[in-house]
Amino acid sequence: MKQIEQTISSIEVAEMLGKTHGNLVRDVRRYLEQFNEIKIDSVNFFKESTYTDSKGEKRICYQMTKKG
Repeated sequence: MKQIEQTISSIEVAEMLGKTHGNLVRDVRRYLEQFNEIKIDSVNFFKESTYTDSKGEKRICYQMTKKG
């Protein structure tokens, strides 16, 4: 049986941390760059996704695992 990884959206994480979502996305991208440099598979931490903002535009967000 395949285990389902529970995630939380970066939008929710930003709210919990009192950060803007834009700043959190910037930080996640920095982590992703660092993971790539040291050859760590980032899918165990962050999974890129999208959401529709209040203007109806698609924006990037991340689904974050417990490790993320």
